[in-house]
Parts: sequence; C-alpha cells; structure tokens
Amino acid sequence: MEMTKYAVVTGASRGLGKAIALAVARAGYFVFLVARKAETLEPVLTEIREAGGDGEVAVADLLDETAVAQLKSQIETKTDTLHLLAQVAGAFAWDTQDGVSKPGPTYEKLYAINVTTKWNVWFALGSLVKSAGAEGTVLTVASQAADFEDDHPYRQDQTGYGNAMRMVKTFHNELADELADAGTQLILSKPPLVDTALAREGFSDENLTSRGMEPIDWSTVPSPETFVRETITIPHA
Repeated sequence: MEMTKYAVVTGASRGLGKAIALAVARAGYFVFLVARKAETLEPVLTEIREAGGDGEVAVADLLDETAVAQLKSQIETKTDTLHLLAQVAGAFAWDTQDGVSKPGPTYEKLYAINVTTKWNVWFALGSLVKSAGAEGTVLTVASQAADFEDDHPYRQDQTGYGNAMRMVKTFHNELADELADAGTQLILSKPPLVDTALAREGFSDENLTSRGMEPIDWSTVPSPETFVRETITIPHA
C-alpha cells in the first residue's frame, strides 16, 4: 500500500497559487489549500477532486501567528510529515508617492504579506517538512523583480515590492543553509509577469501610461497554468 504524501500550498485560491495547487494534486499529493477565505478555496478543492485528487481547505491569515499555529494543528490531525511546502501567497502594489518610493502603509504591507508570512509559516511548519528528510520539497515563489537592477524601468516604481522580493530570495537562501544536511529539495521560482486578475489590475494601461510606460500586450503573457507547466517541476508523490 502506497503512503499518502502531504503538501501545503499557500495563496491557493487563485492565480499562481491555484495553478501550483492543481499541479501538486496531479502529482499525487493530498493538498492542504491555504488562503484567508473558505469560499475562494472550495472551488479549487472541487476541481482537484473532480480530477481524481484530494485535499482539504485550510483557512488562515498567515500574518496571524495564532492562525498559523491552528493551521499546523489542522495538518497534524492527518500527518506529522509534510512532503511539500509551496509558499505562494503574496501581494503586489505600486508604492510610489509623487514618483518617489518611500516607507509607508503600502511599503510595510508589501513586506508583511510577501516576507513575514513566509517566515511565520516556516516557523510553524518547518519541523513537519524536516521530518520528510530527503523526500521533502520547499517551493518558494518570489518574482523576477528580485533581480531587477536599480536602473530597471519597473524598479523605479516598485522599490518596496522589489525589496520585498529580494528578501524572499534571502528567505530561500537561509532555508538552503538550514536544510543543507537534510537532503530537502529547494525550488525558488521567480516568475516574470503572469496573466492573472491581480496582474491585469496592477499593470493596467492606466497605471502604466501614468508612469510613462508602454501598455502590455497580454496575448504575449503566459497564463499561470502555462508558467507552472513549463517552469516548475513538482516531484511525484
């Protein structure tokens, strides 16, 4: 009898998180789908089950350490080992004021949602991942903005976001050091622009032209499903 392998995917209700959750389920994992609202996760779980997979909705605000501890307790009702942890939850915003990026509510929110959440989840669930040893995988999703040079056109209006993505890359590197002897597979994905509802809102023609940038031809931008299929290899359970 084959052992069930378990996975957690944060930000699983839409966009890249949903696409990764579906790919993880197709690879044979039982998937805990994590987001803040059950009603946004239920359709994803239905899609997984209709395709022959299985999983469970896990509602949690990842900025709330108590909620993340409750997430761990929910997982532990089924397993004490996580074979795959995919941290996808994040946010994007333009963080300029009069053409200058500066600390403020938007800047702080970008850091909290993109960086603090990842540490909160790792501190709670890291021991479950470590128990998988060499059969464990940690997938962290950042953005190509993590590698933008300071003179990149988008970098000028995404200083807060770019810095947050650099800190996500640092998070990944610190996990690599922590797990160096465990045999855990670490994957850092830094997607370019992907065609999601949030991306279309953030990179609308109005937002871009107001910053002196050319509108985007969305027919050339990959869907989340295409991006995941072509660039991320999920180990089979």
